[in-house]
Amino acid sequence: ATSMLAALVGVWQLRHSLTWDFLPGAMRENWSFGKWLAGAELLGWLSSIHMYLYIAALILGFAAAGDLRAAQILFGPMRVLSFALGTVLPIYFAKQLAGEIHKSLNKDLTKVFAIVVPVAGGYSLMMALFAGPILRLVLPKYSGDVWILMLYSICAFFSYMQMVIAAALTAQHKTRAIFMGNLIGGVVALLISLPLIHFIGLGG
Repeated sequence: ATSMLAALVGVWQLRHSLTWDFLPGAMRENWSFGKWLAGAELLGWLSSIHMYLYIAALILGFAAAGDLRAAQILFGPMRVLSFALGTVLPIYFAKQLAGEIHKSLNKDLTKVFAIVVPVAGGYSLMMALFAGPILRLVLPKYSGDVWILMLYSICAFFSYMQMVIAAALTAQHKTRAIFMGNLIGGVVALLISLPLIHFIGLGG
């Protein structure tokens, strides 16, 4: 219901820029731009924590999936940041590019990293350093290993950095680069992680 309400508010705000005219050029541009993003999203899911919940359950059992899920739950508040990086930031970069003569995002990237690194890094560092007390406080029945949250914190931090780069590439319509990055990363992750999980366990 809230999503529907937000969509209606968005349509109302955009009412003056909406048109019923069919624009073949715009359709071609959207297809060229969006097809790579759609593929990247799919590949990103296949190599994300959501997929590893199933992989961990299949290889190590449901308890392992529960350990991963616990770490994911503790990073729930950071979803606000990830949503902003995935939706608002590309729009911000695109607006900045539209107003620049030399079409460079270097200064804007520096500004964004100056905000994102302390916020994401601070939260991830807190989770890594105080993993034990936080787990006992928030999830008192947690029976897994503390170092899983520590490893997850490191991975989460780098994922936020990746989202900033992806937002900059999206604003420059370099969505094919995002797709290729997710493809290569996904293949490497799946090829290496499966044997690592067998030999090391959940930390793999």
